[in-house]
Amino acid sequence: MTRRAPRLASGAALVIVLVAALAGCSAADAGDPEPTTEPEPTASASPAPTAAAAPFTLPGDCSALIGPDLDAEYAENGVILFSDSSGNGIYEQEGSVGQASGDPLYCVYGQDGVDLSSFEFAAQALAEDAQEAVLAELAALGLDESADGNRVVFSQEGDEGTLPAIVHIVLPDGWVTVNSTFGGPDRFAEANDWAETALEQLYPTS
Repeated sequence: MTRRAPRLASGAALVIVLVAALAGCSAADAGDPEPTTEPEPTASASPAPTAAAAPFTLPGDCSALIGPDLDAEYAENGVILFSDSSGNGIYEQEGSVGQASGDPLYCVYGQDGVDLSSFEFAAQALAEDAQEAVLAELAALGLDESADGNRVVFSQEGDEGTLPAIVHIVLPDGWVTVNSTFGGPDRFAEANDWAETALEQLYPTS
């Protein structure tokens, strides 16, 4: 019995050495960094193409200038064509009241026999170098002026008897005007809406 004890001790020592060695391998393996996966590059979104601005297109007559909705509204309310640049209407008029220069298409509407009921739409294309001259002409009239990019507006609210409601919208290639004999805040708001409606016909998107 006493002679076998050293062998058992040696065997135990061998087991301890093997366990320590295996533990060392496991620790070394655990310490190795795991390989990282590179993220796949994502394609950047390309900017949406900018829509080209619609070109100025002058309609052939007054009904096309004011658009079908206003045309129907005027007919329903007894508003008729007084005169236009082609000689139509129930009255004669030489030249536009709202656009004194150039060669505009103008259309004067009103209720026959009703004082201060007349108002005029006028529109014309502008040559490349004509906008500055128009802007100078309108600036000299003392109207309120505002600008939004290449769009310049000259306006006057007017009053209910002496001063007309006026809206001029000038773009690099076109000019539209609404001039109402009867002014005041309500008619001025209408004149602004009418001018915007005419612009939709002058710059058709389809």
